[in-house]
Amino acid sequence: MATRMRRVELDDEGTAPGDPTPSRGRRERVRHRRRAALVAMTGVAVVAATLLGGQAVLDRRREAADAELAARYAGVPGVVAPFGEDLRVLWTAAPDTSATLRTGVLLGDVLVGATETDEGVELVGLGADDGRRRWAVPMPVDATEVPPLQPGVAGADGFVVGAQPWCAEGAPGGDVVCGVGLGQHVGLPPRGSVVWVVDPADGTVRSTAPAVDGEHVLVLGDLLVRARGTTADGGPATTDRPEAWQVVATDAETGAPRWTWTSPSSPSTESFVEWPFEAVTAAGDELVLRGSGADWLLSASGALAGSVAPDDAHQYERARDGRLVPVTATVQGDDGLLTTEELADPEVDDGTLEGVALVLRSTFDGGMLSARAGDEDRWSVPEVRMPLAVLDGRVLVRTFDGLALLDGQDGSRLWSVATGVDGDAFATDGRTVLVVGGDVLRAFDLATGRPAWERTFGDVGITGDVAGVRVESGVRRLVVSRTSGEELVVG
Repeated sequence: MATRMRRVELDDEGTAPGDPTPSRGRRERVRHRRRAALVAMTGVAVVAATLLGGQAVLDRRREAADAELAARYAGVPGVVAPFGEDLRVLWTAAPDTSATLRTGVLLGDVLVGATETDEGVELVGLGADDGRRRWAVPMPVDATEVPPLQPGVAGADGFVVGAQPWCAEGAPGGDVVCGVGLGQHVGLPPRGSVVWVVDPADGTVRSTAPAVDGEHVLVLGDLLVRARGTTADGGPATTDRPEAWQVVATDAETGAPRWTWTSPSSPSTESFVEWPFEAVTAAGDELVLRGSGADWLLSASGALAGSVAPDDAHQYERARDGRLVPVTATVQGDDGLLTTEELADPEVDDGTLEGVALVLRSTFDGGMLSARAGDEDRWSVPEVRMPLAVLDGRVLVRTFDGLALLDGQDGSRLWSVATGVDGDAFATDGRTVLVVGGDVLRAFDLATGRPAWERTFGDVGITGDVAGVRVESGVRRLVVSRTSGEELVVG
């Protein structure tokens, strides 16, 4: 008789049949698995915390490095705020705000600028990081004698008239000085001006001061300088070159007198119409005044720092070595051929390469850049299109195929790199060089020339039809102009 066999499990742990309590072994295995899972989860948490902590440390180090870099080049014109691969559009300036951006002065986190309105001028304070309007103060301007046409529109006499607003920093960290010249144009003196001293925090106008016909007003360091060209009878030089200059400097914030200076007289027979350059300009911490028989250079203390007798063929400017030199000149080369050379001091300049002016000479095979000390060339470097910056005793130049960094002492090339772009916009924060070509931004390490990163306009958030790219010194940022009139602040 066949018997059916049954499978029997041996219970080594003595669990009684029907007892729902898990066996001791099973409980141990469950506890082991739970402990392993807990250990694994703890490990993941530790790794995540370590990564987050490490990133936080890196972020703090970068913030500290950026703050140090910003402080180091804070006083250098043309150097932008520190930037990196996370470059992006910070804010957009509407067409009616772009004038504020162009005339703006940055104090702390507020950009103070001025824009023309139908009634006169509006002083505006914008948040530098977000472009939000902090305050706005309308300043009516009496322009009955000179109709307030839009800047860039020619009047009946063929010259630009209307209100030309401007702003400049007064004492470092103090107030902002803004002004407007009526009828101001290259080659013509202003037909009356108004100057305001403004608190950048809230737009409080601390003082208002009118200027008379023919009086040029500008800020030189912490000074408000009024330069009045005069004719032979002592009247304002509004149509002819001035025979003499009367200059008065006051404290930009308090109005306290600081110094006065009067130039020697020089007969004038030429008109402003034939004189296509500014009569008074600030050059570094000095003032250039142009007359009919002489050009003068004044220091910030009111002392005469130099003078030169101009001629019809040359316009003189203050070079970075402190001399008044022709902007362009025709010279004879070593080969006996005549060539043209021009003053080529860059706008980005920290003043570390002392005692030399940079001169660019045209040659058959390109350009020759020379560092000129007095009347002698300290060094000359061929195949240079233009100098871009002088920083820390080195000269960044644009070559005909890219960029190069020169040693300021002997002109030797520290590095050179082909960028594939020529003549497009560039920016530097003192650590990185940014070159804009087409719709691509390429970054290079300033010390080594090595490529750092590359971004497209789309990566950064730049959209729409682009009309141009520039560095706006007031906000210390890269600014992209759209054909629609809007401007994008990038940082």
